[in-house]
Amino acid sequence: MISVSEAPISESAKNYFATLKAVALLKHVSDFEDMSTGSLKLVFLQREKFEIPIYFDALNLNCLTEVDGWLSMLSDDAHKEQRKVIFRTVVLDALKQIDIRLRFIKFLELFSELYQRFQDNYQLYVSEFSFEKILGDVTEKKLDYILKFNKAFSDIQNQLLAIPVAVVLVGGQLEHHDHLMVKNVVIFLGIFVFSLLMSMLIRNQVDVLNSIAHEISLQREELAQNHSAIAAKFAETYKELKIREDRQRTLIRIVDGLVALALGGTTWLFLWYSGTLSLLGIV
Repeated sequence: MISVSEAPISESAKNYFATLKAVALLKHVSDFEDMSTGSLKLVFLQREKFEIPIYFDALNLNCLTEVDGWLSMLSDDAHKEQRKVIFRTVVLDALKQIDIRLRFIKFLELFSELYQRFQDNYQLYVSEFSFEKILGDVTEKKLDYILKFNKAFSDIQNQLLAIPVAVVLVGGQLEHHDHLMVKNVVIFLGIFVFSLLMSMLIRNQVDVLNSIAHEISLQREELAQNHSAIAAKFAETYKELKIREDRQRTLIRIVDGLVALALGGTTWLFLWYSGTLSLLGIV
């Protein structure tokens, strides 16, 4: 970046040095400098050659408060080439309809407006750049959350086979008598303990689902807070995760209901085979 001597005291001198910095700004992104006519002409090679002769007088001097910030941004290594492309696009589009002799003067007049356009376009570029990175992170985490949701149910799938086995065992092993039998009590207690353990396992899986859902909620809030401009683009992703979560919760509720049904049926059979229901006048 071309440095300019310390700002002088008078306002007109400050404006003059600011204008020299504006010249330095254009030099920084031009393709070459043409001095063939005896005066400086900056050349930009776009689809066609674009020239900005450096001509101004005292009436054209402005404060140009943004010039130092603009020079600094174009000298920064981060996205350096892209910043130059954005600068050229913003400035040359604004000046292409202007008479070649008045282009630099028009550049000075529009300086603040052009700087704002440059900032807006650069922020848009950074947002799109960030979007690609965030999209990769969110997609990766989405797959991870789906696997976690699936695992929350698959962890109890093997135990589900024990539910019909338990019911068949009760129906086949309980013996009908008019009083309590040790064998019936032992079988019933075994089914009761099994149901209790299954219930505890189911509650544990519900806690796992709650933990995953909370983690997703925190990630979504962080995305909305840090990247509010693009957060809405991920709404569908979180909607899919919510559907997956609700599906797993429904499956676990069904399992919970089956366990309760198995325990209820076992209890009814135990009381019936033990003659308790007859004593109560139920059957």
